[in-house]
Amino acid sequence: MRTKEAQAAYDAYKHKGGLDNGCRLCDAPALQTFKHWKIVENKFPYDLVAGKHDMIVPVEHCITKDVSAEAWAELQQIRADVINKLYDFWIEATPRMGSIPDHLHAHLVVLKEIA
Repeated sequence: MRTKEAQAAYDAYKHKGGLDNGCRLCDAPALQTFKHWKIVENKFPYDLVAGKHDMIVPVEHCITKDVSAEAWAELQQIRADVINKLYDFWIEATPRMGSIPDHLHAHLVVLKEIA
């Protein structure tokens, strides 16, 4: 879902070990922060379709099975109050497809304006 240029930049980042040292999602600055979650900008957006591409991630580094009931409840409130009002799509890759499988994250996309 990336342009050739964006995919090449992402591939170069991975090749240089950009996903190997620490957690990019933990280190990413927050656009908005909640008790258990934060919204961060996607450094390598799906620019073929997205005019805006952010991600929502747990503040604490974890996978799906480790998210507390309190955090899941907060996420549902964030979806209702923030995400559903600001974004067109919520996209969650399976661990098989996710580039950061050890940190739960969902992609928040606003589609490009098509003329």
